[in-house]
Amino acid sequence: RENWYDFAAIEREVIDAVREHRRWLPRLWDPVRDRSYRDHREAATDHQILVLAGPMLRTHGLDLDLTIHLAMSEGALRRRTPHDEHWTIAPLLDDEKDATPADIEVRYDHPDRPAIARRP
Repeated sequence: RENWYDFAAIEREVIDAVREHRRWLPRLWDPVRDRSYRDHREAATDHQILVLAGPMLRTHGLDLDLTIHLAMSEGALRRRTPHDEHWTIAPLLDDEKDATPADIEVRYDHPDRPAIARRP
C-alpha cells in the first residue's frame, strides 16, 4: 500500500513547503503521462487552506491541522464501486483499521443524508 502514493513528496512539496517557504506544488503526479508534473510552485496566501483528497492519507503521519474522513461501509463501497475496481475495496478497509481517527467523520453511505460526528 505504501507504494501507491508518495507521502514523503506530499509532506515535502505541499505541507512543509506552504508552512516553511510559503510556496507549494499544486500537483505532484500526472496520471496520463505516468510521471511527475512539470508544474510551477504557487505562492501561498496568508490564510492558505490546502485540501488533500485521497484514500489512505491518515495512516502515514502527515502533519495535518484538520482531517475529515468520508466513511462508507463495505456494503456501500461494493454497491458504489464499479465491479472491475472491487479489488481496491479490501486495501482501503485494511488501511482504515490502522488510520488515525479523523477530527471529523462523515458517514457517507447515503450521500443525500450524511451523518457528521466530530471527535472530542
